[in-house]
Amino acid sequence: DFSRSVKLRNADMTGDTFTAEVRLYPNAPGTPVAAMTVSAPVLSGSDTVMTLSLARAVMEAMPQGPEADSDAVLYWDFKRTVGGITSVLFYGEFVVHAGVTRT
Repeated sequence: DFSRSVKLRNADMTGDTFTAEVRLYPNAPGTPVAAMTVSAPVLSGSDTVMTLSLARAVMEAMPQGPEADSDAVLYWDFKRTVGGITSVLFYGEFVVHAGVTRT
């Protein structure tokens, strides 16, 4: 499974909507390789916290690297929508490391 917590400091974003997708390359058209599950934002002190996750089956179905036993470099972004306006908060490479452990 893939799971990462995100903390947005000094921001109350509890009523906002968040999405995160993984694609083969930036701005790739059509259906994403994976759409992450984003937990509902929770206010913790003055920070907003949420968790991004992908199920194990989704991770196992991710593309393989270009050569045997190599990492796959994909791309992701994390978007916030509030008041009908969407903005990208984070983006970059999403690296799927070649596996070793089989249990």
